[in-house]
Amino acid sequence: MTKLNFIVHLEISALVPPLNFFSLVTVSFMVGNLLQVQQNLNQIIKTKLYTLEAETLLSGLRHPWCLAFLPDGTFLITEREGNLILVDNSMRIKKNISLDSIPVYSRGQGGLFDIAIDQNFNKNNFVYISYNGKSGNDDWGTELVRAKFLNNKLSDITVLLRCNLNLVRIIISEAESF
Repeated sequence: MTKLNFIVHLEISALVPPLNFFSLVTVSFMVGNLLQVQQNLNQIIKTKLYTLEAETLLSGLRHPWCLAFLPDGTFLITEREGNLILVDNSMRIKKNISLDSIPVYSRGQGGLFDIAIDQNFNKNNFVYISYNGKSGNDDWGTELVRAKFLNNKLSDITVLLRCNLNLVRIIISEAESF
């Protein structure tokens, strides 16, 4: 049996308290993983609190991990195997972004993890990427880099963190800056 991972669009059909957008994104990946073995990917899912309608928007992904929206409405998806994918406003894969200069080690649970857009992206074009890579002592561990994303390419890659943790989540708020 072939496993399919996909992104789903969720519509909440009941009057519910406002949900944080990122909570919906998280739910979309959870729903994507729940539905991956089912024949009909477009379904209505009822929970105690919500009725969700899952609609397949993008398919053919392998272990999608994180997505980050750019100011122009396009977005980047990381796949654990080490792929960084740019998706256009029409939900079509526009380009696979080269990560040749980032040593992603993709085995077991390791690979390409999170991506976050700098809060001042319109001015500095910075993105932050975490992945399983070679740490300073030649062991594999989690690394965090900052890179410029211009003209659909990464450049000026700077390592910000090297550690031997299993996972790093990138959280950028107005109170934090790199």
